[in-house]
Amino acid sequence: HGEVAAARVPPAPCPTIQPTGQGIAESILKYLEDNSFDLDEVVGCDGTTTNTGWKNGVIRNIKVKINRPLQWFICLLHFNELPYRHLFQFLDGETTGPSTFSGVIGKRLPNCNKMPVVEFEKVESEIIDIDTKDLSKDQQYQIWLIEIQGL
Repeated sequence: HGEVAAARVPPAPCPTIQPTGQGIAESILKYLEDNSFDLDEVVGCDGTTTNTGWKNGVIRNIKVKINRPLQWFICLLHFNELPYRHLFQFLDGETTGPSTFSGVIGKRLPNCNKMPVVEFEKVESEIIDIDTKDLSKDQQYQIWLIEIQGL
């Protein structure tokens, strides 16, 4: 319970690293060893399956290699995106690339700022009491939109 040291492993592309949970785990452990860091208690990453997979995820591979469990510190931004992504795909179809859509809704997004606002029925709700400094810029913007709309 003494001094806390943190190491952020740079995402440097390397042709010798396999883009698998095992390959990434090995490169992280090598980086930590080369820079005299001990992996004591916590590992942090985003929530993609490559990192968190129970069978061959980065965290599991690190845990097996160091022979002890680790506390997971997972960024929830990807987790927050999943329900919306699945709803959007259900309503509009699969995406055809990182910024291209196959359905009517997605194809209209690039020019949505030029479209007229339509009438809608307001759904009453309360804005949660949260310190907006703890939110991402996207989440802050969403709350700002809700507040100015009086929704």
